[in-house]
Amino acid sequence: MNKFLIALFLSLSFSTSTLAATFVEIPENGLYALKCQADEFAHSKPYNPATGTSELSFVRIDVTPVQELAHGTIDVSNGTVVALVSMTVTPGDDAEVVCFAKDRSGNVSDRSVDAAIMDFSSPGKGVIKSN
Repeated sequence: MNKFLIALFLSLSFSTSTLAATFVEIPENGLYALKCQADEFAHSKPYNPATGTSELSFVRIDVTPVQELAHGTIDVSNGTVVALVSMTVTPGDDAEVVCFAKDRSGNVSDRSVDAAIMDFSSPGKGVIKSN
């Protein structure tokens, strides 16, 4: 009986070791869904389709030179542009993406007040915390 319990304990010990965390490599690039909204719609201002925002652009600003990732014509029902962008992962560095608006005359706005941050850092080693 003791040999059976020892064998069972050892087999459980070996099988549970496979449940430990495994290293996951950061992909070479990633696909991200980004959304930006024109200021007129975000702040419930009147929208003039003849002179208002016509296009929104997504720009990665943490690299040199900065990279335009995507741009699109706004949806006039809600003033938004949604884009799926493929981004090169920079291991250890975060990517910062901002939005710019363009009106029908071609004038470009200041950068958006907020940004999307993609964290490309590897996760740290797991730590068991006591309660």
